[in-house]
Amino acid sequence: MAGRSAEQAGSGNLLANGDFESGPAHWKSSFGKMPAAIADVGDMAQTGRFCARLNVTDGIVGIDAAKLHIGEHIHRNAAYEVSASLRNNGIAKGGFGLRLYCYDGDGQFVQMLGGIAIATTTPKHSWKTYRAAFGPGTSQRLPARTATLLVRFSLWGENNKATGDVWLDNVALRMVHDARSAKRERPVAWIWQDDTLAPESHSHILSLDALLRETGYED
Repeated sequence: MAGRSAEQAGSGNLLANGDFESGPAHWKSSFGKMPAAIADVGDMAQTGRFCARLNVTDGIVGIDAAKLHIGEHIHRNAAYEVSASLRNNGIAKGGFGLRLYCYDGDGQFVQMLGGIAIATTTPKHSWKTYRAAFGPGTSQRLPARTATLLVRFSLWGENNKATGDVWLDNVALRMVHDARSAKRERPVAWIWQDDTLAPESHSHILSLDALLRETGYED
């Protein structure tokens, strides 16, 4: 799998080749005897010609984007949204979902997040957009020890036996709120000027006032 970059992703999407029009570039099949396929389905794709197809009988299958590094690709104090277009051709066993795997600096698994799921009870449907959010202000906060994040879509079932067919297209990960850029209130300093003091003391007060303003204070 080729490396990813925000520049390659474009349009604010932190996942490169989210429409799969460049084939398997920037994605890899994660597990299972039958790999996830990046298929040319012509006008059956949501857009373009290609999509990822996760189709398995009594097995498991998944597809991973490249790992995202905290502080480089994503920020701990920002909220993000994952969106994906899914075509549900039916799940007989197990379930399909988005899994966000959090790892620490040593590469050890910390926690799994999610938010997008298709179950056996979900009616079959043509292309539909699903969304999930994580980060500050959402129900899914990154654990403090998180150093890298892996975005995975998979069909999984107990005893590694799932049966289903789900197509995936136009996957995106975008920042929706950056708490770091929120306007912070400027510190306030109160300066008392006593008119009973000698006139020369007033100049010192004015100098102090100017200095505080230069360093970000309001009066």
